[in-house]
Amino acid sequence: VHPLVGQAVDILVRRSKHSVVVVEAIKLIESGLNGKCDVLWVTYAPQELQLSLLMQKRKMDEKTARLRISVQAGQDILPVLKNRFQFLLHPGQILEQAAAFLPSIIHRL
Repeated sequence: VHPLVGQAVDILVRRSKHSVVVVEAIKLIESGLNGKCDVLWVTYAPQELQLSLLMQKRKMDEKTARLRISVQAGQDILPVLKNRFQFLLHPGQILEQAAAFLPSIIHRL
């Protein structure tokens, strides 16, 4: 995450009148921005689901979609990250899982 993005997040969080603020950032962990978060959620999508989504939603052919997946931080990073996040969400179930987790998270804060 670019340093200006981190600064912008700081400003937005400080200005918020809400007790809970959600920050969605692709490079949240790599940038160290996760150190400013009370709770970290990670979304997991199996490679075949990623492939399907890229082909359907982004209209990529299979070869291009596989190439895109191969250059992204893969699911193999999950074991490394497992001690750094509290919740692992699965596509297709995110809203249901978030609704189930949210009351306990707010209670802890």
